[in-house]
This record gives sequence, structure tokens and C-alpha cells, in this order.
Amino acid sequence: MDIFKQQLQKDMAPHMARALRDIQGYPEGTQECERCGALTACRRRQRTLYEDEESNWATLCPACQKEADAYWDERWAEYYGMIL
Repeated sequence: MDIFKQQLQKDMAPHMARALRDIQGYPEGTQECERCGALTACRRRQRTLYEDEESNWATLCPACQKEADAYWDERWAEYYGMIL
């Protein structure tokens, strides 16, 4: 039951963050995480090398950025492991 509850909380987080922001009126410039909806996000450079520079950036909170960094580190290790 704990896994279900944790997943439900994770799924509801973006909706709850938006509702709180709408009700409470957060200051101008507050950014919402693209993944979880947390209001501690900022625009961050990703560990990607897309030709379209805009695709190398995302608005993420620190926790989601840590997950993204780990994901891209793994992808790059896999890539370099295949070509070396």
C-alpha cells in the first residue's frame, strides 16, 4: 500500500503545486519544474549536445535535475562504451 500511496503523491504533486500557486499567488518569476511541478525550479543546461541549442535546456527543480544528470551520464557512458 505504501508504494501506491507514494506513486499517488508523486502523480498529484504537479497538480497540487499549480493549485497552491494559483490560490496563494506566488511572486513573479517563480518557475515550475517541468517534471514534478515543484516551485523551486530554474532553467538549467542539460548534459546533452543537441544541434538545436534550446533543446539542451530544461526548467527543473534540484531533485529532478539530479535525476536528469544521472540519466544523461548513463546515456553518455553507454554511447562512449560502444564507440571505444
